[in-house]
Amino acid sequence: MTDLLIDEKAVFQRTLRGRMILAAGIIVSIALCTWLAIGFSIPDQPGFSISIFQQPHWLIPLFVLLILSIATIFVAGIITRTIRPEAAMACAAFGLASISLRGGTMRQTLFIAGGRGVFIALAIETILLFAFVLAASRIFEWVMSPQSDETGLLSPDDQLLAIFAHVVAMSIIMIFSCRSDAKFQTIACVGLSAAVGAFAARQLVPMDSIGWLWASPLIVAVIGYLAAWWHPAAMEIGVLNGTLAPLARPLPLDYLGMGVGGTIVGYWMGGGEEEIEEQEEQPSA
Repeated sequence: MTDLLIDEKAVFQRTLRGRMILAAGIIVSIALCTWLAIGFSIPDQPGFSISIFQQPHWLIPLFVLLILSIATIFVAGIITRTIRPEAAMACAAFGLASISLRGGTMRQTLFIAGGRGVFIALAIETILLFAFVLAASRIFEWVMSPQSDETGLLSPDDQLLAIFAHVVAMSIIMIFSCRSDAKFQTIACVGLSAAVGAFAARQLVPMDSIGWLWASPLIVAVIGYLAAWWHPAAMEIGVLNGTLAPLARPLPLDYLGMGVGGTIVGYWMGGGEEEIEEQEEQPSA
C-alpha cells in the first residue's frame, strides 16, 4: 500500500511538472508571436482583416509567419523536450493563434474582398500555414532526434479512420456552435470542436502517436471555404449563409492556432492525465 501511494504521488508530481512546462512553452510562444506580429505590423491595421493575402506587401508577413513557425517550435520544443513530442507543435499553434486576436472577423475580410475568389485565397492561405508548421516540426524532429523511429505510428487505414472521425465530429460541432463570426466565438468553437473531435477519434481508434490527426482542422477549413465559394450568397454585406457557412467563419490563423492546439489537447485528454506528465531522463548508454 505504501509503495502504491508513493507511485501515485510520483505520477502526480510528474504530471504537475509536465503541465507547468507546457504552460511555460505556451506563454513563451504567445509572447514571441505577439512581439513579432506587432514589430512587423501583422495585420497592417489591427482590428481589421487578418488574412495574409489581404495585407500590403503580403510576402513579408507570409515570410514572417514561416520564420515564426520555425522559431516557436524550436523554442517551445526545447522548453517541452521532457514531455510529449507533439507539445512543441501545440505551443507554437497557440502562439500563432494569438496573432489572430490582433485582427478582425471574417466580415472585415469579406468587405474588402474582390469577389468569391477570396475563399479560394483563404483555402490556399490555410494550406500554406499548415505546411509551414509541418515543415518546422519536421526540421525540429530531424535536428533534435535524426534517428527517431516510427514504431508507434498507426496503419494507413487507422490513420484515415481517425482523421475521418475527427473531421466529421469537428464539422458537426462547428455547424451547431459557430453561429456568428464574432472573434472569440469562432476561436472558441474551433478549439472546442477540434478538442472534442480528437478525443472522440482516439476513443474510436486507439493510438500511441498523434500521427496526422493534427491536420484534420485543415480539411474542415478547406471544406468550409470551398462551400462558401460555391454558394457565396450575401457575402457582399459580410454575411455567410448555408448549412456549411459556420465552417467558413473562422479565418486561416484560427484554424491553424486553435485547430491544431485543440486537436493535440483533445488527443491528450483521450489518453488520460498521464499523457502530459514529465518523462524521466533516459540514462546514456
